Order: sequence, then C-alpha cells, then structure tokens
Amino acid sequence: MDKAPIEFWFDFSSPYSYLASELIDDLAAKYGRKVKWRPMMLGAAFKASGLPLLITVPLKGEYSKRDFDRSARFLGIPYRFPSKFPLATLVAARGYYWLHGQDCATRPLAAEGDPRSGGVATASGMATPNSDSRGLISASAVAPSACAEGTAPRSGVAREFAHAVFRAYWVDDRDIGELPVVLEIVDHLGIDRDAFTTAIVTPEIKDRLKQETDAAIARGMFGAPYFMVDGEPFWGVDRLPQIEKWLQTGGF
Repeated sequence: MDKAPIEFWFDFSSPYSYLASELIDDLAAKYGRKVKWRPMMLGAAFKASGLPLLITVPLKGEYSKRDFDRSARFLGIPYRFPSKFPLATLVAARGYYWLHGQDCATRPLAAEGDPRSGGVATASGMATPNSDSRGLISASAVAPSACAEGTAPRSGVAREFAHAVFRAYWVDDRDIGELPVVLEIVDHLGIDRDAFTTAIVTPEIKDRLKQETDAAIARGMFGAPYFMVDGEPFWGVDRLPQIEKWLQTGGF
C-alpha cells in the first residue's frame, strides 16, 4: 500500500515556504513519499488566527529578516530579500492549480519516472493529449482536474512552474504579483499563455484556490510553510528535521 503523501501548504510570498520548497520533495522521496503541494492565501490564515505579518512586529520583524537570510545561507539555498514585500500571489496560486489539473489530465497515475506515464507540456516540447504539435497546453484544456491521490507528478509542469515562481521572487526580485511577470515564466516553460490567462479567471480555478485556503485553515494552518504528515501538523522549514525523524520512525 502506498504511503500517504505529505501535504505542503504554502504561499509564494513566504520566504520560509520558498526555502522549504527547495527541500521537501527530496526529503519525501528519501522515504518513499510523494508531496501534495497546496498553495493558498496566507493573508486569510493571518486573518483567521489574528496574527500580524511577522516583519511588522516590533523588534521581532527586524530579527525575522535577518533569520530569513541566515536560514538560506545555512541551507545553501540562493536567496535575496525582494524589494517589494509582501505582495499578492493570487495569479501564481491559481495558475498552479490549473497546471496541476493539466499534469494529472495528461499523465496517468504511474510511478514517478515510469516511462509509461504520459508526456507533459514543458519547454522540451513533449506533446500531450491536450497539447498542440509543439507540446503547448492549449486553450481547449482549460477545465481543471485532480489526481486521484491529490499529487501531481514531480516532473510535471505545475511543479516546474512553482519552483520558477518562487525563484523569480526570492532570487531574482521579480514582482510575481504582476500578471506580465508570471506570463514570462509561462512563456519560458512553453505553456500557452492564452490558455493560462483564460484559466485563472474561471470560476472553477477561483473556487479551487478558495477551497484550498479554507481547507488549510480548517486543518489548523496559521503560518507557512505548514505540513501535514500522517495527520500530524508541522509548521516551519525548521521542522523538516522533525519531519524526517517522523518518516524514519513512523511517528514519535
């Protein structure tokens, strides 16, 4: 029996989420787990919990910015605090869920790396049932879908997109709250920008993001990154060693 995936809730505007995004897949794979990436709107969690934005807290805010940078150095992850912080990540989060649906619709639920898995539309031009001859996801593939266990292929476009968005903001200081910036990422990955732009304003995708945000709050999320492993919640990139211990031992 396959082990339950690790649930990874995050907001693209969260520095600790970015750091976690560079590590969680490899950690999970080490113990035969998949990861369910679940972008959400962190502002809604702050509102529900009554917590302020970390950097606005007197004294703690200045410390936190120092800790962002130190944590990145400690983990060996490229990082630069952006000139605009925080910012809205609605476009990127909605786009992720649409691409997640496309990955699942065009790729059977086979083991990761299984050559029997269907292709995905990436910059390499691998064609899919919903793509044109150049391998681009077409506007006819706008309807969202979900994988049975809720995890998109690690090698799929949704995961590539998420990493690219995170790095654009936390390494290259790009304003990922702006649609044109996100569309540059879309173009780089070989995704049909018209299909993407159409998809992110559909009721289905809007509702999906709201549902994921509501689900995160219902599961107790108050900050990001937030992980759920076998029903056990873990908050923060600094809890990854605890998650590894949990995976090693089956719980403690």
